[in-house]
Amino acid sequence: MQGKNLCTGWNTGGYWMVEFPAENLTAMTFSADMFSSGKAPKYFEMYYSTNGTDFITVNNSEVALSKKNQTVYDNFPLPEDLNNAKKVYIKLMISSKEAVNGSDITGVCVRIHSFYCSFL
Repeated sequence: MQGKNLCTGWNTGGYWMVEFPAENLTAMTFSADMFSSGKAPKYFEMYYSTNGTDFITVNNSEVALSKKNQTVYDNFPLPEDLNNAKKVYIKLMISSKEAVNGSDITGVCVRIHSFYCSFL
């Protein structure tokens, strides 16, 4: 997993990224447990790509974090465009400047406790 803007602090557009090969894989789903400190980002949205450059928003993928670890994506269906892709890139991107405590983002503590992808 890769992160962006972690050293300089979070802003809208900062992200975590997961990449994996998906050749011969179909009907993929994504699951993740996430939490955030009170000063860190509350809202994230999922984006995908097959080339690592051009990313597309996944419909209905915005989630709200809290200070408690929780499952925010639970076997969330990934777009069929990713089926059989040589490489898949999933970005979980900050989609708002709002922190968990309701103020603007000032902290950097966002954790993805666990994630997994499933497929047929």
